[in-house]
Amino acid sequence: MLRQAVSSVRDLVFVKDLSGRYVMANPAILRLVGKSLEETIGHTDVELFDDKDGALVIMENDQRIMRTGIGEMIEETVTMAEGEHTFLSDKIPSRDRQGRITGVMGITRDITERKEMEDAERARRAWMESLIQSAPVAISVSRDGYSIYANPPYLRMFGYDDFDEIRNHRFVEQIAPEDRDRAIEHVRKHDGKRKAEAEIELMGVRRDGSRFPFRAAIAYAVMPDGPALLGFFTDITESRRLKEGLEETQHSNELFVDILTHDISNYNAAAIGYLQLAETNLEMDDKGRGYISRSLQAMAYSSELIANIRDLQNIEEGRDRAEPIDVCSMLKEITDAYQHSSDRQTSITLTAQGGCMVFASSLLRGAFSNLISNAIKHSSGPVEINVTVSDQHHDGADMVRVDIADDGPGIPDERKGIIFDRSLMGLAKPVSRGLGLYLVKRLVENYGGEVWVEDRIPGDHTEGARFVVLLPTA
Repeated sequence: MLRQAVSSVRDLVFVKDLSGRYVMANPAILRLVGKSLEETIGHTDVELFDDKDGALVIMENDQRIMRTGIGEMIEETVTMAEGEHTFLSDKIPSRDRQGRITGVMGITRDITERKEMEDAERARRAWMESLIQSAPVAISVSRDGYSIYANPPYLRMFGYDDFDEIRNHRFVEQIAPEDRDRAIEHVRKHDGKRKAEAEIELMGVRRDGSRFPFRAAIAYAVMPDGPALLGFFTDITESRRLKEGLEETQHSNELFVDILTHDISNYNAAAIGYLQLAETNLEMDDKGRGYISRSLQAMAYSSELIANIRDLQNIEEGRDRAEPIDVCSMLKEITDAYQHSSDRQTSITLTAQGGCMVFASSLLRGAFSNLISNAIKHSSGPVEINVTVSDQHHDGADMVRVDIADDGPGIPDERKGIIFDRSLMGLAKPVSRGLGLYLVKRLVENYGGEVWVEDRIPGDHTEGARFVVLLPTA
């Protein structure tokens, strides 16, 4: 039974005499050295292995065990034809009936593959540790609420010199008392089973008691020794200060814009009133009346520009709230106003071929006013404008389509893609029909719609332009 057991195991089983010669070797050893039993028995490791240096180390280990009489677990390395092999040998001295040492016996396992995996794992851990240690962001690892690792940036952020100062301390000790409950609740959500908010802003406490705001990103991780939480921390003291400064500046700018648009509008209204009085009451020749008429037109454009800026400010500040709007009624009021206010022959028709309810706001009036006003001001002589409202299914959604077509000079193809992109700063030479089209684009996109321009007569831009506005159906 012993012989059968020794012969069937995959590990190497052997007995050697006092000179290191094999007196028993199981089939696993024969397969390893590539020799028969007769070629193995009576020979030493130096005679059996090509790697003489490795074989000598094995024999020296055997001699030490025979000399001390104490068994050992030894890791041994031998270079074979296919490469280096690592063996883990459990060796003990062999004795006769009187207890005298007669040699060494043992069981050896080839752990080459396991060793390679262990080496790879050690290299991976060393690489990860090096990566975390050298990372510019503060990183900590905690388990069950206690810190088990922190990299140098984390220690610097919280004012510590060495990790031993916080090792196995509760992580909330670095958090201000008023934020600790919120931090603990945030961490509890990161158990690997629930989707939790990725980041949280907290007030930190350094070792010297000073406080600072930081942002923490928490991630659940399964590590070799069990699950843990990885924390990534960013000191936001400077960014918060900059944010507060930007908010203060923005508030001041908004106040200045409000004051300027309000007061300039009042001045414009007064100037328009005086010019109208002068036009009505003063005796002037045609040249003088032309001056008055052009001045009135310039003041009207100035007022329109101020209204556009005020509307853009409302959009940028998020004060524009969408709701169901009857676009047909809105267009009827706008077309009636422009048809009767122009000093030129202006014909505007409105045709509703579909639904009229869109999801927008009252600022939409400014968008349509700009499109109709542009059609009038950028043409000469009599102008004809056709406004059509229809239904359209676009990108899987029901939309209301508004076409505003004029028979003016049109827009060349090379300008069609840029007329909506004029900046507020006025740094570039005007290439469009004014700031109004930028407002139109911002408004329409703010409502989830689209706007573009095309030829009224396809292929011939000189026959006028067609502006198309798509808005979500309410």
